[in-house]
Amino acid sequence: MALGALRPPHGHAAVLLLAVLSGHICGCDGAFVNLGGSEGALTAGNAGTGVAAGGGGVESWRVSGEPLMASDSFQLSNPTLTADQQQIYYTQQALGDAPPTLAVHATFDGQKLGGPSELSLTTDRFGVGSLAVSADGSELWFSRFDETSGQSDIWRSVGQGDSWDPAMRVPELSTPFDDSPRPPAVAGTIMPLSSKPEGSVLMQIYFATRGSDGTWSAPNQDHLALVNSPKYLSADGFLTEDGLSLYFASKRDGNSNLYVAHRASLDGDFDEPAPLSVNTPSEERMPWLSADERTMYFVSDQLGTYALYVATRE
Repeated sequence: MALGALRPPHGHAAVLLLAVLSGHICGCDGAFVNLGGSEGALTAGNAGTGVAAGGGGVESWRVSGEPLMASDSFQLSNPTLTADQQQIYYTQQALGDAPPTLAVHATFDGQKLGGPSELSLTTDRFGVGSLAVSADGSELWFSRFDETSGQSDIWRSVGQGDSWDPAMRVPELSTPFDDSPRPPAVAGTIMPLSSKPEGSVLMQIYFATRGSDGTWSAPNQDHLALVNSPKYLSADGFLTEDGLSLYFASKRDGNSNLYVAHRASLDGDFDEPAPLSVNTPSEERMPWLSADERTMYFVSDQLGTYALYVATRE
């Protein structure tokens, strides 16, 4: 199957681009539906200027002028990288009547992307969503729609690069509702994930912890009271390796934008989220940060379809 044409990077070599599901999640009919619309555009906000909202001011990031990856034929989404930023995974979905979402892998040598290749994770007409690779590149997490339950569950595969073992469903992380993973942090022991609370149609952020035997706790919302709300969507949580900063997408101000919340310790509550200066009147979603927290990959639909962008901390 031909992969979408990629737009080569421009400018600085770090301008690599690439972040819950291709901006989509499987609905009960199996179709991929948008998680967050663009209604209610913010009264302030353009790339590099930030938005008026949040409790701690606007966190300042500089966005590259053009996306590293963009396509007129595909939605490109869910960027996730290894810690050395040399292996990139993302999802690709052709525009049209809900074609399957493909998992794609590419390499990066500091100057350009290697030729992308499709991973053999798609086993049905729905495909996969919300890719999340571990820091060492040995585990790949993703969501997959289950026609029997009518929900998306979380799956895990072990491997490297283009070669992955058959995926196994992770029952501890798969609730009776739609679920999507993000990369585990704190030496792989804490995973932020998105799910719909019972009786809600809005995704919220949860945490699960992995024990020494490899099993996960039940997802919970401990310490996330200021991040989540039954009034608006919050999803795409990315936890920094120290577990003290949570970057995520939210529609708390009407549009889907990126925010960050901090805490002082692993057993402390996250504070009031602050918006990021990458936000525009379009949708921004699915942040991924480098280990030094100086580079961020995310997606935006300001070109009309989701494309992959990079930003550096100012």
